[in-house]
Amino acid sequence: MAGMDWKNSPPGKIVHLDILGKPQIEFPRHALDRMSERGVTEEEVLDAILKPDGRGLPTRKGRHRVRKQRNSRIAVDVVYETLPDRVRVITIITVETGLPPVSGRGYRGKRGRR
Repeated sequence: MAGMDWKNSPPGKIVHLDILGKPQIEFPRHALDRMSERGVTEEEVLDAILKPDGRGLPTRKGRHRVRKQRNSRIAVDVVYETLPDRVRVITIITVETGLPPVSGRGYRGKRGRR
């Protein structure tokens, strides 16, 4: 969200927990809404930040985007920033990373058509 005004946004949640050398993590209302929408738990967000399967994904300057594979087809991306006194989660994204499983008869290439 371009130009999000954090000072005037509805309250979110602060969790007092040592993470990335900071004493707390902030979940603004936007992040909590995206987590609820996408069925992502607080534990999944923390796991993605602390033990990501992928780092350095594209995001705005000054932010970090990490990926944690949820299963063979779905990953959870977490965008966050580190502030002097806390880690602030910006948003949560679920990403389809694999192809659906092939079952039964399907496409067999140009020469293998039925």
